[in-house]
Amino acid sequence: MRGELQAAFPEFAVVAKTFAEPNVTALPQAMLDAIANADGAYPTTPERLESDTQIMRGWVSQMVGLERAAALCEHVEWVRSAPHVVFARTRIDALYDRDVDFRVMPYDEASVFAEPGWDREFNPNCRGCLPKWRDFTLVFSGDRCLNELTAPVTEGGLRVMAKDGMRGFGFRGEEQTELWINAAGCELTPLTRSIRRTGPSYRHGTYLVAPTGPRANDATRRDAWRCL
Repeated sequence: MRGELQAAFPEFAVVAKTFAEPNVTALPQAMLDAIANADGAYPTTPERLESDTQIMRGWVSQMVGLERAAALCEHVEWVRSAPHVVFARTRIDALYDRDVDFRVMPYDEASVFAEPGWDREFNPNCRGCLPKWRDFTLVFSGDRCLNELTAPVTEGGLRVMAKDGMRGFGFRGEEQTELWINAAGCELTPLTRSIRRTGPSYRHGTYLVAPTGPRANDATRRDAWRCL
C-alpha cells in the first residue's frame, strides 16, 4: 500500500502505518454517563440508545483516524521544523471547486474553520434535519484544537458529551465535534468567509461542492447544504 501511495504521489514523501480498529465497547456506558451529567431529558429507551450508539461509533472512528493521521505528521521532517502547520480534515465524498484558494485563510489557533450547514431556527426533535455545522471539512491552525477534539477518544478511555437542545441530544457527529471544540476554548468559524474564489463562479454558486453522493441530487437538500 505504501508503494502504491508513493507511486501516486511521487513528489511527496509518503508516511504510512497500519492501525488496529478502535475499541468502542465502552461507548454505550460513556453515553449513559454523559446523559446523567447533562441537563434535560433524554428518552433513554433501548432502541433510541442503540440507534444513537451506532451513529456515535462512526464519530469515534473518525476522531481516532484524525488523531492517527496527525500523529503520522510527527515523522515528517518539514512538519517538525515548520513554525506554522495547518491540518485539514476532509471527507472522501467532498468535492472541491478548483478555483477556491485556501492559502488566504487566517492562521488562528483558537479557531476551527468549518462549513455552515443550516441557518434556520434549529429543532432538536427533528431527527432528519441538517446540522448547524457540516463536518465535510475541518481546518485547524496548529494542533491545539485538534488534539483537544481527539483526546476524548484517544486518551484515558472513552468520553462523549451530551446536551439538551442539540440535534440528537448531542449524539451526532457534527454536534459532538462542536461540543468538544467549544469545551476546549476553541471556536467554529465559517470556512467560506475565510477563503476566496480565484476563477469564475460556477452555476451552483458555492465555494465547496459537497456531498457528492445521493444527497447532492435531492433538490431540497442541495439548496439547504449550500455554503453561506
